[in-house]
Amino acid sequence: MFGSEYADFLEIPLAIAEENFHKKSKIKKILEPLIKIYVRIFGLPELGLRIRAAHLRRALRDKDFKNILEAGSGIGTTTIWLARRYPLATIDACDIDEKNIQSSEKVKKGLDIKNINFFAGDITKNLGENKYDLICSQDVLEHVEDDRSAINNFFLALKPCGYLVLHLPQKNQLRHFKNLKQWTYETHVREGYTKEEISQMLEKNNFKNISVQETFGRVASWCWEINQILLSFYPIAALFFPLLLFISLVDIYNKDRGNGLLIEAQK
Repeated sequence: MFGSEYADFLEIPLAIAEENFHKKSKIKKILEPLIKIYVRIFGLPELGLRIRAAHLRRALRDKDFKNILEAGSGIGTTTIWLARRYPLATIDACDIDEKNIQSSEKVKKGLDIKNINFFAGDITKNLGENKYDLICSQDVLEHVEDDRSAINNFFLALKPCGYLVLHLPQKNQLRHFKNLKQWTYETHVREGYTKEEISQMLEKNNFKNISVQETFGRVASWCWEINQILLSFYPIAALFFPLLLFISLVDIYNKDRGNGLLIEAQK
């Protein structure tokens, strides 16, 4: 399961859970053995992460890469998956948060993974030229003030015909529960993008073969909102997560209007 490796590094996802959802109460130590078993069986119970991962997996099917960059790697969950999906590839993974890099390095060393290079870096700065045949970035650009420089750097860093795969929140998201109507992530510098906006940004940077698909459709967005509400009561959230994940993954094949965007393009 995606993220099941973190069962052996529980302090990393638990620290994030406590920071984001349980600031007033620590997750009790007595529960950690149960949480470890749960994560080993079901993977990391973060619904948005898992839905994005499923779309990335689908976008990369039947493709092979030798040099990969994950731009905005967080605690390294997707990077670890990429390393196992492409064991012969060299994978660079950057994040602006040094703490995330330290956590990622700990997991990499603990799993004895040799083909990942984690480093602290700013994607609005130089990422090199003609280095990668795949760059992927999952829900990162909405946190970046100078997103145009980031996209330009992606283009420069890709080899000719290299692939760019992005996931982004879409503007004007549909909300089902009243208490989530005004929900936003505190480090977002923008709500998201429209299909037209991101397509034009990529075209201006000379990307070709641009494809923009909607994600987090009506069913998945319902599941995500239910999960968000339940996270305040994490034992209940854990109980319902497998069902919500299953329903959300079925929704991947829906074509209705969604709250996210999966973008594929080539240099």
